[in-house]
Amino acid sequence: MSYSRLSDKYTVWPQLEQHRESWKTQTLANLFKEDNNRCARFSVNAAGLELDFSKNHITTETLQLLLEVARQADLGGAIKRLLKGDHVNATEDRPALHTALRHTGAPVTAEQKAVAETLDKMSHLIASVHNGDWTGYTGKRITDVVNIGIGGSDLGPRMVTKALTPYLNTAVKVHFVANIDGAELTDTLSKLDPASSLFIVASKSFSTQETRENALSARTWMLESGCPQQELKSTLSPFHPASIKRWNSA
Repeated sequence: MSYSRLSDKYTVWPQLEQHRESWKTQTLANLFKEDNNRCARFSVNAAGLELDFSKNHITTETLQLLLEVARQADLGGAIKRLLKGDHVNATEDRPALHTALRHTGAPVTAEQKAVAETLDKMSHLIASVHNGDWTGYTGKRITDVVNIGIGGSDLGPRMVTKALTPYLNTAVKVHFVANIDGAELTDTLSKLDPASSLFIVASKSFSTQETRENALSARTWMLESGCPQQELKSTLSPFHPASIKRWNSA
């Protein structure tokens, strides 16, 4: 959006542009000399984290002008609509439900309830693997879990696993397969016992080619290793029904 259009939309914009000119003769070094408390003035703390933005080109006036732009843009209203579950995703005409994952109180909306139910199922699944209730097709405890996915379905679980390393249950090893090159899956499977392995296929659509091919290869490996086909039915996994049909007939 051009400056002229921004100026038409936000009455404070000309002031912000004029204020920008003052930075041509201003330096951060001078600002720190003039204000010994600058770091504290331009820092915020929450949830055990600190955000220090004192080394940005910003002053109290800058902040006031930017906050006024946010007010005129109805940022507060947009936040309320997001949290309420309005269809703020205009491209897909749907709500953006990321906030439901961070909801800590009693579930109120249908989305919050669905998230709470899913997290509860995840908790039970994890507990059943850790305590040995979920076993492989011969009754062995699960010793290895393989996440098959790509993009966010790979990087997200990898990041969480890495971040929570101090809390890992060392009795269960976690592996990740994302590459369409079969060497990655082959190398991973060579270290595993099929009777004590659990595969998680992470995907939104279950139609991503790389994920589908790797999952089908893992399925074939399990069958060829002696796993009965009925043990691979996705009765406890969140596959889309259409995907289940395709996979079981493959």
